[in-house]
Amino acid sequence: MPHDALWGPLTRSWDAWLLCVVLAGLVPFHGLLAYRRLASAPDPIPTSTKLRLYATIMVMEWTLVALTAVIARRHGLTLRDLGQTLGNRRLTLVVMLSGLVAFLALSVFNASQIKKATRGQLSATVRRARKFVPIGFVEVSVFALVSVTAGICEEILYRGWLVSFLGAVS
Repeated sequence: MPHDALWGPLTRSWDAWLLCVVLAGLVPFHGLLAYRRLASAPDPIPTSTKLRLYATIMVMEWTLVALTAVIARRHGLTLRDLGQTLGNRRLTLVVMLSGLVAFLALSVFNASQIKKATRGQLSATVRRARKFVPIGFVEVSVFALVSVTAGICEEILYRGWLVSFLGAVS
């Protein structure tokens, strides 16, 4: 079935619009508030605080995916309709190689910026980052789960749902 035929009716659905508002508005706002709270937290941030944040992120993202699945199913959509399929292998390889080239270029640029930075600038940057970096086996292990969660959930929520929905609106 063509994209417009699947997604068109959703553009007139209150639950689809509500999900878009949550994804495009409330989730980023929640992230900003969490970052501000952590920025004012003691240094280093206590493990219990980090683990609570990690758990919140994972529960929130999987809950949003479940909600997306319910709304999609209610409107007759499948994961395939949300773009969760294997694509053209040649195009995938080209995009992957392009991403790798871009990553390498960015890495070279970052390395040059680091070389130009003063010792004070580097120390201040490391101090800010150290506060947020997972420390120890437990934090790193749970953060790895957060990373996998973010990769899967954000692909479904943002590339699968939000981009498809907004594409149907325009």
